[in-house]
Amino acid sequence: MMVMLVTECCDPLKIITIVMVLFLSLGYISIEEAVAGFSNSAVLAIGALFILAGAVEQSVIFEKLTRFDHPKRKYKPEVLFSFITGLSAFLNNTPIVSIFIPIARRIGIKTDTSASQLLIPLSYLSMLGGVLTLVGTSTNLVVSGLMVELGMQPLGFFELTQVALPGVMIGFIYILITYRRRLPVIHEEHTIVKEIKKVEEINIKSTLKSLYPFIAFLGTVLMTMIFQMSILHAALVGIVFLLITDTIQIRDSLQMIEYKTICLIAISFSIGKAIINTGTAAFIGEHLVYYTSRWSPFWVLILVFIVTNVFTLMITNNVAAILAVPLVYEMVTLMNVDIRPMMLMTAIAASSSFLSPYGYQTNIMVYHAGGYRFKDFFHYGYPLTFLIMVVSALNIFIVFY
Repeated sequence: MMVMLVTECCDPLKIITIVMVLFLSLGYISIEEAVAGFSNSAVLAIGALFILAGAVEQSVIFEKLTRFDHPKRKYKPEVLFSFITGLSAFLNNTPIVSIFIPIARRIGIKTDTSASQLLIPLSYLSMLGGVLTLVGTSTNLVVSGLMVELGMQPLGFFELTQVALPGVMIGFIYILITYRRRLPVIHEEHTIVKEIKKVEEINIKSTLKSLYPFIAFLGTVLMTMIFQMSILHAALVGIVFLLITDTIQIRDSLQMIEYKTICLIAISFSIGKAIINTGTAAFIGEHLVYYTSRWSPFWVLILVFIVTNVFTLMITNNVAAILAVPLVYEMVTLMNVDIRPMMLMTAIAASSSFLSPYGYQTNIMVYHAGGYRFKDFFHYGYPLTFLIMVVSALNIFIVFY
């Protein structure tokens, strides 16, 4: 499976599905375990958040916020970077990067900056922002769902914030300092297109209606924090609010869900279960413990980051998290070390795919849009990966140990 995923011989969803059916046929997993991912609350929550984020992105207010073409303002790349990082903490970063790729190009033209010096930072900052909250990236929800399956409490909405924020700040500073110096200048042919824009009057009612998606999303966050609702429950309440207020229609909401992503994550849960059932996770965990049993928790955190991050070099980050969590769980259980900090480190590492264009969907998007080569990601990403690893491990060690 790993070889097929790395070589990209065919679609990852096709590979994962074939492997799942193979494991089912060999008796490594039951039919209930094979399809359990589709009823997992974390997977369903990801689908619900796609709808809430889609409603926000289609609102008039969001369109105005992300236009970045006010004739009297001079937008700088630094403003774009700050906006992306903050926005990605609360909205799915894949559609955000999709929206901001053309915006980054326009800002590049206005500031005489090559688009190739803006697009990799765009992707990396969306990943850094996404790791700050439970809903910032689907990977955090996947890890939270796996933690529940292992008998642990799910991640809190801002639980990752306290351990990830220092690393995010250091990463942000690194990108601000280096994006012009370490990224290549790839010249593009710019076509000037004259657009005829129609100015429409927006009445008070339509303006108020465009606020509803923001109210729904903020309400989801507050219900999770104040009333201790699960993220799925709170998101469903937000969706019902949008339906009642006629902000979205059923057909439109269903089109906002990225079904391929949902299926990939759901089926991957069965692969993770097979790794546990076959004893593979325990086998690897025992061998790792043999060499690391006397290590300080700080170095164990470093090891957890490396193991998870290596997976992201070869496969997508969600699948990497699903494979890494049971391995980390078995290893840490045998070492008699607090498990929860290690799960937090796994979530951070799975969303720190800075070394390859293939480990994260936003990397693939800017890879083609910016005309990059594989080595551009590695060259720019390895110092960032090292910084995130060390700062996150140090901060988690201080907080928990």
